[in-house]
Amino acid sequence: KPKGLTLSTSILTSTVPHPTFYMDMKRGRVALARQWFENMEADGVTPDSTSYLCMIRASAQADDLEGAAGWLKRMAEAGFEPRRKHFHAVMTAHARNSDP
Repeated sequence: KPKGLTLSTSILTSTVPHPTFYMDMKRGRVALARQWFENMEADGVTPDSTSYLCMIRASAQADDLEGAAGWLKRMAEAGFEPRRKHFHAVMTAHARNSDP
């Protein structure tokens, strides 16, 4: 678990992602966001489509195109149907990293 932080499943199961998870995602800190995600699963909290979107966006923010696509695939394998916002996050990452 991240140093100095205690996971609260009541916070993690709400419709709003945990603030630290969200900030890691926004700043492209994929390793920390992945750690939050994996801690959620280890604590018995089932990730939802928003959790996967955070991971897709974290990967995209870090210019990890394969990682973003991998999270999209993992989401589908978990039984969630990717929506427009999930595909958009992956496509935006590719567009941002393409040659002009």
